[in-house]
Amino acid sequence: MTRLVRSTRYAGVLVLVVVVWWLTALAFESRGGVVPGPGAVFSRLFADGWDFYGRNLLATLGEAAQGFVWGNGLAILLGALTAFFPVIRPFVSQLALFAYSVPIVAIGPILVTALHGRTPMVVLSAAAVLFITLNNVIDGLSMSDKGTLSIVDSLGGSKGQKLRFVRWWYALPNLFSGLKLAVPGALMGAIFGEYLGRVDNGLGVVLVRAQKELEIDRAWGIIVVMVLVSSIGYAIVAWIGKRLLRWAADITPVQSSPDQRIWVNVFGIIGSAIVLVAIWWVGIGLADMNPVIGKSPLDVAGYLFAADPTGRAEVFHNLWITLGDAGGGFAVGIVLAILCALLATRVSWFADLIMPIAMILRAAPLVAIAPIMFIAIGRSYTAVTVIVAIIVFFPAFLIMLEGMATAPKALLGIVDSLGGKSGAQARFVVLPASVPYLFSALRVTLPNAIMGALMAEWLATGTGLGAAFIQDVTKFNFAGLWSGVVFATAASVILYALVDFIEIAYRRSRRLV
Repeated sequence: MTRLVRSTRYAGVLVLVVVVWWLTALAFESRGGVVPGPGAVFSRLFADGWDFYGRNLLATLGEAAQGFVWGNGLAILLGALTAFFPVIRPFVSQLALFAYSVPIVAIGPILVTALHGRTPMVVLSAAAVLFITLNNVIDGLSMSDKGTLSIVDSLGGSKGQKLRFVRWWYALPNLFSGLKLAVPGALMGAIFGEYLGRVDNGLGVVLVRAQKELEIDRAWGIIVVMVLVSSIGYAIVAWIGKRLLRWAADITPVQSSPDQRIWVNVFGIIGSAIVLVAIWWVGIGLADMNPVIGKSPLDVAGYLFAADPTGRAEVFHNLWITLGDAGGGFAVGIVLAILCALLATRVSWFADLIMPIAMILRAAPLVAIAPIMFIAIGRSYTAVTVIVAIIVFFPAFLIMLEGMATAPKALLGIVDSLGGKSGAQARFVVLPASVPYLFSALRVTLPNAIMGALMAEWLATGTGLGAAFIQDVTKFNFAGLWSGVVFATAASVILYALVDFIEIAYRRSRRLV
């Protein structure tokens, strides 16, 4: 009966989405049909059929699948290394964070120029999933029960045996949480690479063509296909995880936290920065990039610290605008995620309502929906806030939902027996239990917020680093472009580290360490 009820609710949500879509199309009818109705879109989708979608869909799925395998495989390997050598955990995490925080709106065109064929799409797809999965794996490996580890240790077990017989089993639920988030991420990375050109087929390619030729109904049909593919992939990974991890309900994970030693965290940031700069330096040489386009760290340092301070001042000014654009949407997305997760834990039908909607918003390509958003709301701070909030909401909601589910049932029962209602349970049990997960949500979504702000600036607002990237390319100011990339990446890493230090202070104040 529960499965039938849930299926009915999901069907009701889909009907609701279609109705809202139809009403929105009516509202935008006077604006040139920028939002076509469901009937027109599905008619065009079926008319195009497999002849149009087959080759393009398979090309994009191939890129996304390769990126998914490479990114997640590398994440699992690096996570296992941190189990053998815990001291490198901050270094590995920060290195992945650096790679994840590099703005694709700037580095994407450079990758497309430097690499051949579909390699840039695979690289962008892998980069989109590496950090999220690695973060989940490292956290999961740290959640192992210390008593069980002590038993293995007393029996003479090695680090490898601890990893094989204890740590991986505790990490698997976290791993599948990361894999679910990685599905839409891998697809979006591949589509963005295609959107930049240099290949002749793929969903991103035909989306660009449909937009340029003002085939609005076809463009929306392509978006529908993207959402369906992401949703199906997410559902498959979720179903596999649910079947394989039925036993996980019987274990109690120990929520991990950043390393409490400040010097270890500083070592992670500095060491990973040095390695990334070395990769940058060597990579430009190996790619044999045109020196006009490919700028080395010395070129960037020369631009930023030259006698003329104009370039440096401009980069700082644009960075400040981007941080402001990201901040509002980030705050809105996090608050909505907490409220929706809290409501979903208390009201089962709301969870079934919000999950498909959140998935649709996450799977819809930003390069396609952002222009529509700006037409609807205007090229304003409000529109940027909405776009960033959409990007932040989905991963934060899933993480907070998982955290609130860890609230001890015994404590909930005690509050209930004392006459406490849902509000009291949320205040005294559910929210405190989810605080460590809140820090995880902040760490995961901060780079997303900056990336969303850059994308919005790149597509529409004409301000901030995102717009500066486009202007630098047209002016052949690639030193300025690379400098903006460095500053945007550094901002993400610094904010991430700030969350770590705040969590350390919180745990010390609560004597949780």
